[in-house]
Amino acid sequence: IETLRHEKYTPQGYLEAISEIGDDWRGGLFDIFALGVGDALLSTDGNFEKSSYKKSTIYRVEGEGMFLTSSGKKTMDGWNSRLFAGPGGSVVVSPNAVKFIMDEATDIPPKKKPSRAALFLNVNDPARTESFFAQRLVQYREAVEAAKARPALLNDVVHPAVFQFGIKSFQILTSDLEELMTRNVPEDGTASTTGKTKGIRRVDITKTSTSFECPGRAYAPIIEKAIPGTFKEIQPMWLTYMPTPLLVAIRDHQIAYGAVRTFVIQGSRFTKNLLLANLQNITDQEFARLEHGPVPLSMLSEDGVQNVEVRMEPVRRLRQSREVTCGRNMAHDVDHGTHMEYLAEFADGSTSWITEDNVALDLKREFWNVVTQHGKEVAEVVSADPTTGKITVKRPDGSTELVDQTHVFWKEDPVPQKLSDMELEALLYHGHYGFDATDLKPCVFNVRSDWGSLEIVGNGAAFVRDPAAEKAGEYDGVTFDSKSVQVGMGRPFQFMNRDIPLLIVNNGAKFDLKVMHGADGFRKDDGNGGVILTLPGEQFMSGVKWQDKDHNEDIFHIRPVTVTAGIFVVETDWGLLTVDTVETRIDPDPTVDQETYSNVTFTENSMSVDISGMLDAKVVIPFVITTKNDTVDISISHGRDKSSAGDKQGLATAMFGLASYTSEVNELELDELHNRKSFKDCKLDGRNIPT
Repeated sequence: IETLRHEKYTPQGYLEAISEIGDDWRGGLFDIFALGVGDALLSTDGNFEKSSYKKSTIYRVEGEGMFLTSSGKKTMDGWNSRLFAGPGGSVVVSPNAVKFIMDEATDIPPKKKPSRAALFLNVNDPARTESFFAQRLVQYREAVEAAKARPALLNDVVHPAVFQFGIKSFQILTSDLEELMTRNVPEDGTASTTGKTKGIRRVDITKTSTSFECPGRAYAPIIEKAIPGTFKEIQPMWLTYMPTPLLVAIRDHQIAYGAVRTFVIQGSRFTKNLLLANLQNITDQEFARLEHGPVPLSMLSEDGVQNVEVRMEPVRRLRQSREVTCGRNMAHDVDHGTHMEYLAEFADGSTSWITEDNVALDLKREFWNVVTQHGKEVAEVVSADPTTGKITVKRPDGSTELVDQTHVFWKEDPVPQKLSDMELEALLYHGHYGFDATDLKPCVFNVRSDWGSLEIVGNGAAFVRDPAAEKAGEYDGVTFDSKSVQVGMGRPFQFMNRDIPLLIVNNGAKFDLKVMHGADGFRKDDGNGGVILTLPGEQFMSGVKWQDKDHNEDIFHIRPVTVTAGIFVVETDWGLLTVDTVETRIDPDPTVDQETYSNVTFTENSMSVDISGMLDAKVVIPFVITTKNDTVDISISHGRDKSSAGDKQGLATAMFGLASYTSEVNELELDELHNRKSFKDCKLDGRNIPT
């Protein structure tokens, strides 16, 4: 992603590099070290420096839930908000102030006010914190369902209204944490009896060793030691919208030592009936491919979700790690936060990316201990050689060293940054299939003959196998490389009607595809041979070319859809702009006030302006042209008069692509009432449509 953004290898942030790579104690070798651990400080000159101390993060799940009825009654389901952001970046604990909504029917709190004598805090275990958040979410949903069954509400409708529970956190120096919270606290759940930790006890000890109940006298100094500016409050959106059965599974299945938690559907039970109704008409070939890839929850019906099982998979080792930011540069899009993922290697040698919440804590600790044991700090990256994958790094003492690019890891800038759509798509695809791409076009190459070939002409694109299709055996008998795909070569008269799925990796540039195929489709000399190439939103077909029936060559032009903005200026009482090029649209500009188009009518290839009876006016109307072409043909028609009836000075002008095209009244033309004038090969300056 860094390379895509900056076109060179320039990671942003605090760098370390490993130059002495050795086997870990399990005998395996890490192949990539990414996103280094440790603390870092931003110095006054803008550079990251190694911190001389360590910090710990304290988590707490708190908030309130509310549901209401159709008659307007409001009911709370729990509230325990205690931590808030204070002035100057501090953390404020409020033992008395409680935010709640009175039950309008009785005007009393719907539940007994909970005790404010203690705070329950978790240290450095975000996975357990999110598991507890899932528990609170399940409890809220169960409370809503229970409310629906109350006799007093049988004739009322209960609606979930607000779930405002979230995860609040702040950081504290590890040395302060040990002194004030963890030292001398027994492991068996009994309270400490000595020192500054007196009264603190471990809770939830069957699931974690780092959750504590802190009485008032103990938590006050902990809050006071919070590092200014580190308070955060988030709501894990990926959990908030997860189906209840999976939330229950996360809550009830503690991750076993040395294992990861996975969500699967048994192959014998996975049928099309488990998909949403509008997806159940996919072909058997597409369904077989789906069995070998990750199945998004959004594709499953309620029955499908009910068939998901939770398993604990023993792991041989964790091979890599990465930080994933789940958000996109779209208006009103939800920021789903940032989380860590680990590439787990299972006993059979297969690998899969697993989110940190589903990885056992001991595995994560072992991973980072091995990764960082040979780490040396890097002051800057001096240069990079993309042909060898080597980079020259400068150490803090001024010395330089040549290291492998994959042995560098870094801590990103602590500034929240959303990924663009393209970056997110590339990152997610890399996560499952192991490579990055700026644009992946799914494609189906259908061959109806005894042989067929597909070849990329020029640069800017490459073929990639669909990994799920490869696992399903769909490339048997196919010759495949980055520039060509061939099937049936050297086997004449073995006819087929075969779909070959593949991916085209493309950076947005124009490119051409050359196809060739046999002349016969189902039997010798029937002349029905052909191929069909299907891409998103378009399809190309090639049949028999009798002048060259041994090759039947065709060239398909793959062009990005572009948008060109322009304006239509009408200096008369009406005007018409028509685009005469096929597969080209003219539309209102969505970025301007749509009231502008009150007197404008659009069709797919034209726009007309009608201000009948109004002369001596000048109307300026924005528009956009959408096409795959570099040029378009247009024609302009307009009224005769400009300032007064009979002056014959009317005109209309279209301006786009750094040029203008004007039609004036031509008294020599027989059709002066329309004054139509055509313009050929008008250049565009189109921009690619945002995803």
